[in-house]
Amino acid sequence: MNVAARLTEIPAPPQVPGALVRRWFTSESLDLIVWLDEGATVQAFQLCYGKPLREHALEWRQDSGYCHLKVDDGSSTDLGHKRTPVMHSMGIGNAAAPLQQLESVRSHLPEAIFSFVRERLLELRGDADE
Repeated sequence: MNVAARLTEIPAPPQVPGALVRRWFTSESLDLIVWLDEGATVQAFQLCYGKPLREHALEWRQDSGYCHLKVDDGSSTDLGHKRTPVMHSMGIGNAAAPLQQLESVRSHLPEAIFSFVRERLLELRGDADE
């Protein structure tokens, strides 16, 4: 699947009054949600990749740093019905897969958002000087 071919921005994602502004970019295999302050500076992001079967989320927040999560979609149950999806912490994790998927959608993201998220992923990977 070509992630970049179908990446689109959700035109009016839900916003919380008084909170940071949310922008949401999505495709069948990738979601990037960014939270921006009044000056349009990224304060947090969540990059969900590996959708729909092996979804993970890599988060970064200005105030708390990185978190890598595995998404349990709730479908593996003996109860006969799907449970509510939950996220399980994986520690900091590896930035290689999310960085590769981010690079594949570069042309479909605003340059400032792409550059900021890429820089954080390179920082996590340990080579922020690239």
